[in-house]
Parts: sequence; structure tokens; C-alpha cells
Amino acid sequence: MTITFVGPRVLSDPSEDIFGLASSVYHKSTLLPVTTLSGWYRRNPEIFWLVRDKERLIAYLSMLPISEDAFRFTLEPSFDEHLLTADTIEPYTAEGNYRGFISSIVVHPDYRGGRVSRPLRTFFLNTLINWWANRRRIIGLSAEALNDHGAAMMSSLGLHVNLRSEHGSLLMVNNCSESSLTQCRDGLLGRMHSV
Repeated sequence: MTITFVGPRVLSDPSEDIFGLASSVYHKSTLLPVTTLSGWYRRNPEIFWLVRDKERLIAYLSMLPISEDAFRFTLEPSFDEHLLTADTIEPYTAEGNYRGFISSIVVHPDYRGGRVSRPLRTFFLNTLINWWANRRRIIGLSAEALNDHGAAMMSSLGLHVNLRSEHGSLLMVNNCSESSLTQCRDGLLGRMHSV
């Protein structure tokens, strides 16, 4: 097994691969169309963290830098991810404060058990910590957890339950700082070394 981590600046649009992997994990009603994923990527190509075994996509995490209005929407009971358009995604500039929506964390069923998801989440947190050092700050994160496993993954990134949506999912939030991101990363590293 040759695992490589790629991101967040992916050189070619991975939307087809992401859709294929998501199709093996999510219920059809929650899948985002390839056109949506591709539109998000064209708006800001720094939204995907990928894990490949050779050329095969085995896991990914997507985090969208979104407008303040869109961020507030992700915390409302009526939130529906299908309504996040490319226009709500903010392109990064060299410096600034951003709010991010974690669209998904997906690991292929054959690679579950923490050997891929923990390093992926650590890689993601290291990127955000690095961005803080370079004045590109993620000051808030939100996410929608569709099940208890998703909620546990988001909790490991420092998010907590804000409320339950009208659809029954958990809407989660975290007001970020460099130290809170570092604490989450160190917690994941500690769990990786104790396994």
C-alpha cells in the first residue's frame, strides 16, 4: 500500500473521483452532483484534501471557505448543503479571515479503522495551522454530521453540536483559533501514537 496525501491545492479537478467514492458511502439522496463539486472546485481549487493508494482515491476531506451569510445559513435548522452554490464560496487571498464549512470527510470502507482518517484529519489541521502562521485564518468552522460516526469525526476537529436540522442531521460549529486547532491536532496525534 502506497498512501499519498494531496492538497489542498489539487492540480486537476477531482470531482469525478470524489463523487465515485462518496457514492460508495452516502445515501443517494445526500450525494452532491459532480457539477456542483466541479463548480465549487473552479471557484476555489483549494477545497479538497485527498488520500490516494497509488492512483485510487481512498479518502477525502472537503472544506469550503464561505461567505458570512452562507456560514450563518449552515447553522440554521433549514440548512441544506445542496443550496451552497459556487457563488457562496470565497476565493482565498494572501491574507484574511475566513469561515469554512466542512462538506464531508469520506474514507473508503476498506480503509476504515483510523489508519487513514486520523492522518487525513491531522493533515487538514496542520494546513489550517500553517495558514494561521501566514495570516490566512479560518476563524470559524461548521459542518453537518449525518450520523454519530460523522459527529465523532467532526468533534475530533473541535466542532460541537449547535442544533439538529429539520432533516435530522446535526449542525456543528467551532470558533477557531490557532491554539484550538493545535490542541485538536495534538489530540489526534496522541491517538495515532497510542494505537
